[in-house]
Amino acid sequence: MGGIAWSQAPTSKVPGQPDGKTDVRPQAADSDTYDLILLAPNPGQIVERLHLDFGQRYAAGESARAIKSDPRFIETREHVLAKVFSQRSAVQRQERA
Repeated sequence: MGGIAWSQAPTSKVPGQPDGKTDVRPQAADSDTYDLILLAPNPGQIVERLHLDFGQRYAAGESARAIKSDPRFIETREHVLAKVFSQRSAVQRQERA
């Protein structure tokens, strides 16, 4: 199955992670955004990279509730979930064939 990786740097497999595809590494202390990287099921190619600032907003003192109710956050969450579930469905169809 595909996966999601949060990163501020190029991703790589991480020992100890369940699928070996999730990597979080700080790039610089003053970096203000994170990338959300959507991976294809096999061979793990990058499908999409989203640049997000929600973490910076939280670190600056904005409440999690305010961020999660932001229309941009909701739109991004729904977009990501739709991508993940469509990949999962495609993999399940291939496994049954």
